[in-house]
Amino acid sequence: MGADVSLPVVLESLRAQIAHHREQESFHAERESFHSERRASHAGELEQLTRHLEALESAFSGAVKLASRELPTPLRPAENVAERRILIGKAVIKVIESKDAREPFGPAGIAAEVNQRFGGRLKRPADRRKVSAILRRFAKRRAIFISRKGRSHRAAIYVRSLPPD
Repeated sequence: MGADVSLPVVLESLRAQIAHHREQESFHAERESFHSERRASHAGELEQLTRHLEALESAFSGAVKLASRELPTPLRPAENVAERRILIGKAVIKVIESKDAREPFGPAGIAAEVNQRFGGRLKRPADRRKVSAILRRFAKRRAIFISRKGRSHRAAIYVRSLPPD
């Protein structure tokens, strides 16, 4: 069983194992001379499983009592509202908006600047591939424009506005 199994499933599994080992212990007790070693093994398993079930039920009832308590209300609101997490797309937008209209930029430079300016507020650091996907999406919406198409060995270059014809 993995760590993501629910408590009722664990309890049911432990109870089923206890029932099995009780049945096996009584079966082997009838044939004591032939099955004495197996009986001792099942008795040990039964004791261990019973102990764990009792401990788990006790811990569960304590956890239910703790979970039913109400949280105290905070005395004052959170002070650091400005330091909330920021989405990487919004961080990319802010960096692009700080660029000059005809200043070329690519995903590696934008990723580095996003990490420098917003690194502590991002869930994960921005990488060049993720920023490249965001820039392609912005270019498709015509929020930015492709100055040089990218290839497998070089990244695309973008600008905020097209040069006049």
